[in-house]
Order: sequence, then C-alpha cells, then structure tokens
Amino acid sequence: MFRKLRLRRPVVALASVAVAITGLSAGLGAAPAQADPLPAHLQKFANCPVLNDAVTVCYVMETSSVSIKAGKFDEATSTDPMILQFGGIADTYTQTTISVPPANGISALQAPPIELPGGILGLPGFEFWPLEAYITPQIVGLPQLNLDNLMTNDPVMNLNLKAKISNPFTDVLTMLGDKCTIGSDASPIKLNLTAGTTDPPPPNQPVTGDPGTIDYDYQGTGVIRISGQTVVDNSWGLPKASNCGLTGALNGVIDIADDQANSGPGKNSATMDTTIWSVSANTVRTAMGLPTTRPPRPGRIQEALSDGDFADAGMGPWECAGQCGVDHGLGNARTGPDNGWVRNNNNKWNDLHQKTILARNSNYTLSGWIRTSSNNADGYFGVRTLDGTVIAEQKFGHFAGYTKVTVTFNSGNHTGVEVFGGLWPHGDTWAQFDDLSLINS
Repeated sequence: MFRKLRLRRPVVALASVAVAITGLSAGLGAAPAQADPLPAHLQKFANCPVLNDAVTVCYVMETSSVSIKAGKFDEATSTDPMILQFGGIADTYTQTTISVPPANGISALQAPPIELPGGILGLPGFEFWPLEAYITPQIVGLPQLNLDNLMTNDPVMNLNLKAKISNPFTDVLTMLGDKCTIGSDASPIKLNLTAGTTDPPPPNQPVTGDPGTIDYDYQGTGVIRISGQTVVDNSWGLPKASNCGLTGALNGVIDIADDQANSGPGKNSATMDTTIWSVSANTVRTAMGLPTTRPPRPGRIQEALSDGDFADAGMGPWECAGQCGVDHGLGNARTGPDNGWVRNNNNKWNDLHQKTILARNSNYTLSGWIRTSSNNADGYFGVRTLDGTVIAEQKFGHFAGYTKVTVTFNSGNHTGVEVFGGLWPHGDTWAQFDDLSLINS
C-alpha cells in the first residue's frame, strides 16, 4: 500500500485525487442545524470549512519535531505537535489550490510555546527564572500548500509567521506586554519550506529535506497521508520586533537581544518533520450528513455563493477584513432571522467576504440586499481576485431600508475569487447585508 512518492502528473492533483475517491453528487442546499458526528478516521477534519460549498479538499498537517535557529539564539527544538488545518478550493484551471480558513472560529495554526536556549539573553546557561523565555509561532494569513513541488527544490509550503515572546511567570518579561512578537502582520517571518535542497545566501550552506512516503488510501479510509516528510528553509531573514512594551518602546531591546541587525537572509534556519493528511471535502460532508457539491461548469445555471442568507452557525463561510459579523435572530434581517454586517469608525476599509470558485469566461450576476447608516457614503459591493484586484463592483451610499444591489460581470480567466461587501467609514458607519446570491447566468 505504501510507496515512495513519485509524482508523474500535476497535483492540484492531491486535491483532485481526494475529490475523486468519493465522487461528486449534484446536491446543493443549506446545512442542517445539527451535523452528524464524524467517524474516528475523519475526526481530525472536524474544523474543515465544508459549509463553504466551493471547498473541495480538507488539509491537516502535524509536526513531530520543529527546530528553529534565529539570530544569536541557539537552535530551539520542540517535539510537541504543531498543527495546521484549513480547507482548499482545487482550481483545476490554474492547477493551484486556494487556501480557506478553518471553521469553528479557530486559527489555522495551533502551536505550543518553544523554549529559547539561553533565555531572553540568548546566553548558554541563562534558561532560568526570571530570564526563561519562550516563543510561540502565530500564523499571519493562511498557509499555501504546493504539493506538486514535493519532488523538486521549490517550496512545498509557504508559511508566514510571527513569534510571540513570553514566559510562564509574572516577572521581568511582563513589561513587554502580551502582544510582543518577533515579526508582525505587516512584516512576518516568511518561510518557504521545501522537501528538496535549499539554495541559501551565505554563510548558510544548502540543506536537504525529504518528500516522505505517500499512501493514497490510508488504511482504506479514502484519506491521503504523506508521512516521514521533512521540510526545510535556511534562506529567510529575521524581521524586527513589534508591539513590545508600551507603544513599542521595547522593540529595540528585543532586536538587540536577538541580534536582529545581523540576522538577515542566510543566517537563520527552520526544519519541520511533518505528516500531512488530506481528504475530499465531500467525504466529510457525507459523514456529517451535509449535501455534497460539485465544481462550477460553464453554461450551467448554478449558485456559486454559500450561506447567502447567513443562516449557517457562527460566521459560516464568511470572513472579515476589519470589523464585521453575523447577527443571528436579532431582528435585523430582511428575510429569515439572520443577516451579515460591517461596522466601524476607524477610517479604514472594513468588509465581509467569502472565497468561491467560478467557471472561466462565464457571465455572472451578483445580487444582494443592503441597508446602511445615514452617514454611509463609501460602500462597495462586488467581486475581486484573491490578491485584491477588483473584477466588478457597485458603489452604494445611504439606504434607509434594505435595497437590492446588482453587479453583472464576465469571469474572464478568473476562477478563484472573493465576493465582498464593505465600506470606508466616516465616523461610526455600518451596513447590513442579506439574501446574497451569485448566479452563473
């Protein structure tokens, strides 16, 4: 059953194989209020975002060992598991997989604290109170898996992180605050992890990972497992500290402690021993008693948006930029009990959005009902690419009552997209959304 991985064909492929194992049915519809419990072999996929109808594959990656060498700190190693979990939209047109956040409000990364050798000073023998220190990896954005690269030197995974600095006591490190990190959302640690051989700038030398062993039907369950994999990167640079101390006053102290000025590309390293599991999202849907879905096809009328009435539990498949949410049973909806909303006073862009996949070169109609505060003047409803380029949008101002807004467009060469509704606030500004639909017309 097991064999050393030899990839002979493109593998959005591992996503596509996972889909093919169970087949696809045509049923579409709202999820039942209570999903069935998952069998033991699928429980690791409990947070897969299957309520997003566009999601085709579920991923879980678990490490058995993580080693990080950064700045002047000696190699920090942890055998406590670090777990990545998320969904993917297999885009067979572009041969890529679009990452989607996990469900149930959890982060895509759960990571344990890793003790820093030498404590906060990075000096051998100083791993004691009150200088004992830990870093906890925190994800920035979403990971991007590139499983086609398993037998190459190109990255298998692109992972952006920041490292929270802490210790278990209320002592000297508390003055750093609870948001002190090496790296930030704007300037993260950028890991491009390969199972092949690295090509770092000096003084680091090339190191080699291991693609591992693949089982396309692990224990006859339909789950794909890649085990014994080692991924490496020793080309990255260490970014500056962020949010350390009041208004960042102690950022410089951390930068000096980790010798950030002399920790550019080629002076750091990361190694992870991993196991990756993937399975068709429809396998999970079937086990939960949910309807299965199929990818969009040109020329067929099909709803491309999930949870347009916001009836799914929590946020369902919806995500936020800035401040947004879903009202359940608060009396703010146009129809039914639920609606989405955006509200802020920060003079920055705020939106509610959802990833989905379209058929190429097809005509689509996006529609939705919107109500706003009286001071709204800069609202936008539309579709954009995953890198934020607007494909089509409609500007809207004040709507005293729910008003229908429609956007028509041709998808062109675009497949993976985001549907969004949002605004630029002028003071305390809000918009409510309900009965959204995206139809291949």
